[in-house]
Amino acid sequence: MIVRHIWTLVMVALFAVLHPVASSAQKADNLEPKAPYSYIKVEKPKYEVFVLGDSIAAGMWAGLRRISEGNRRLNFKGRYKEESGFARPDRYDWNSAIEKLATSQNIDIAIIMLGANDRQNFRDANGTYQFGSDEWLTSYKQALDKFFAQLKRIGAAVYVAGLPPMAQPAYDRAAKFISNIQREQAEKQGIKYIPVRSAFTNKKDEFVWEGPDITGAVRRLRAKDGIHFYKRGNNKLAAIILEVVRKDLEEAGKNVAPETAPETVVAVTVDDAPAEEGDPQAGEDGAAARDYPVFGQEAELQPLPISPPEQKRTAQRSVGSSPALTTRTSYQPVLEDVGQAFESIRQSTQPGSPAGAAFRQGILPSPIKNRADDHSWPRG
Repeated sequence: MIVRHIWTLVMVALFAVLHPVASSAQKADNLEPKAPYSYIKVEKPKYEVFVLGDSIAAGMWAGLRRISEGNRRLNFKGRYKEESGFARPDRYDWNSAIEKLATSQNIDIAIIMLGANDRQNFRDANGTYQFGSDEWLTSYKQALDKFFAQLKRIGAAVYVAGLPPMAQPAYDRAAKFISNIQREQAEKQGIKYIPVRSAFTNKKDEFVWEGPDITGAVRRLRAKDGIHFYKRGNNKLAAIILEVVRKDLEEAGKNVAPETAPETVVAVTVDDAPAEEGDPQAGEDGAAARDYPVFGQEAELQPLPISPPEQKRTAQRSVGSSPALTTRTSYQPVLEDVGQAFESIRQSTQPGSPAGAAFRQGILPSPIKNRADDHSWPRG
């Protein structure tokens, strides 16, 4: 009897010791990373990509076409209306426009940049609501939800680009407010939101005129209105978006999610930096050159037959490792950029230092004995 009692106590103690271990192992198994869902559900040799939005989106569309030149998998088309947004459907109703577009065009991928003109009262057939009020928020979210739902219904992979920072502080605060709403509504529908703000701010999250372009050279990116971009800025904006799409293309059709796909938000960080005068969308030679075509309310629902102005092709840049996504960029001659970069490095070196000797006088440091670059003979 005593022996049986002792064995009972031993078994209870053993269970108490092993149970947490088993539970921990079970929890660890539950934490095993699952294979990511394919955001682009169908693998195809060619995708129809529609950039939808306002004048900022138009510049981004032009940048996407430039840096994707030669990529036969993506066919970019632009659909935009200047000074449009979701807050004034009485002026231009994007939900009506997308409904027509969805019935007449094949949209595989939709990239949206809208909201820069939504810092105003919401006005529709039901009334006018003050910007930021509860009624405004309700109406604005409903407009977003309907827009996103229509694109999802036709099977498009939808990407929402966040608004860039604005030079005017009050405008910038409104842009952040609107971007947060768009992020929230996109996440609720399992749509990818791509923040771009940090690519065009400093470490204090403040608007900057200059920054590294897609070659790494620090150049002026923003137009003097503090809203739009120069061509190199549009190229950088486009490169952020294209990198996200490129990664999703690599996984296209491999692991299709059920209808209730998990929410996915992509965080993009780019080096920041702190200006130069010029007209918005000015060409590299200083001549004013709009970065996108202009057309009217009905025309933007028609395919665009024109391409951005042809530029001298001076450099190639591969976005990622996929040969199919090799892109070309056009700037001033590359030698000028290289020269500027070299001069910047030269000026940053200390006289008398090994780096100073190399970049200022062309004197390379002596190699360490027996290292691969030590060509002395006999070997020590």
